[in-house]
Amino acid sequence: MALRIRLTRVGSRHRPCFRLAVVDSRSRRDGRSTAVLGYYHPLDEPHTLKIQSETALEWLKKGAQPTDTARSLLKQAGVWQRFQLQKQGKGEEEVEAEVAKSLDRIKSKTSAELSKLNERREAARTAAAEARMAARAKRRASAAPESSESGGAEEPAAETAPAE
Repeated sequence: MALRIRLTRVGSRHRPCFRLAVVDSRSRRDGRSTAVLGYYHPLDEPHTLKIQSETALEWLKKGAQPTDTARSLLKQAGVWQRFQLQKQGKGEEEVEAEVAKSLDRIKSKTSAELSKLNERREAARTAAAEARMAARAKRRASAAPESSESGGAEEPAAETAPAE
């Protein structure tokens, strides 16, 4: 039996949530799983990822192969790097130091991306508010009577006949 670590979808329509699960490679996407390793909520800002790292390491050592998406999530949690370093035979202290360093780098990168995203959103909100204010001012100006500005009655413009 070939085991895979992959995502199974839970959650309602248009609100996806995923479980990181160990399943038989021949089973359906949302079929029966052997073990659940964690969960992933992609719609949260920033996304929520919770993985039981010790259990995931045990399954990786037993030979379970992660899918590409599951591998990227394991990398974000530091589990994949820990597994690779242990496979190379590095000491526990060295593994923990390298994993902590890479997790700090990942967190700083995601926090920088999140702050840029928030700045773009704020700029878009400001631009939208300014556009709404300009549209309101334009509507008010066109709705106001023009005779009040000139102070008197205006003479109608003389129409010229087109030259033939």
